[in-house]
Amino acid sequence: MDRIIREARAHRMRVLLMLFGAPRWANGGRSPEYAPRRPADFADFARAAARRYPAVRRWMIWGEPSRWHNFRPLTRQPLGTPITSRQARAPKRYARLLDGAYGQLKAERRSNLADLLRRAWELRDVCTIYDALYVGLTEALDATLITRDARLARGAGAIIDVVTPD
Repeated sequence: MDRIIREARAHRMRVLLMLFGAPRWANGGRSPEYAPRRPADFADFARAAARRYPAVRRWMIWGEPSRWHNFRPLTRQPLGTPITSRQARAPKRYARLLDGAYGQLKAERRSNLADLLRRAWELRDVCTIYDALYVGLTEALDATLITRDARLARGAGAIIDVVTPD
């Protein structure tokens, strides 16, 4: 990782690191997609990562947490059906995880950027929350989104620069 970050900086590229997964000691002996039992453990890890990689200013917390196979205790949910109290635990756990990690990243360096969920929520009428995270990140990086997803390109095209390769 150190070499990759050095090379990116040498070529004037901005680096975004995604923090995801929990070690078995933190999540009750389960596989990495299970969230840690204590959000403070993940927050401490985020701060340690920010300390280790001071050149990195952009952070993503647990990519695609809305997909059950990426973030547990999230479970499969048929579209259009109400969630149960058990299923409601996952978004709440992710919110606590994000809140703690964001606080520690900002405490380590105020210029760290990890607040994409707020922007994604603002874009909820334009595209899915999943796609809105990419749009928000593209905005934050002042970049161009390259996608073959025609629906995303239509929704995001009025907000950011979008390229759809042939």
